[in-house]
Amino acid sequence: MNFGWNDVAEAIQQLVRSQERDFSPDTIRNAEDFIMHARERLMPPDHIVPGYWATFELGWDCSPAISVEIFDDRYEFYRMREGKTDIFEFAHRPGEPFSGNLDELLALACAQVPKAD
Repeated sequence: MNFGWNDVAEAIQQLVRSQERDFSPDTIRNAEDFIMHARERLMPPDHIVPGYWATFELGWDCSPAISVEIFDDRYEFYRMREGKTDIFEFAHRPGEPFSGNLDELLALACAQVPKAD
């Protein structure tokens, strides 16, 4: 499916409404923070699903494949390539400003994801 960033935000809200998982308010707010930040830097993800925990997972089907799992206090970036998974973690509390380190991490973890127009 081709998502726009507004579709991504709506997909997150649909997951919350589905009550498939008991998402914490901080996890929901952290997803909103990430979407607002990433929408100016990356193309929208190819899929949005619940994570393993009560988290959200955004995924890009590029090569290497990239996923971002959104927790209440951090983001975990997974880059899958050649049978290996690189994991990068970025601490973030909802509502706090992002440091420049997130953009460095996005560049490192998501180097193959096209930038937003």
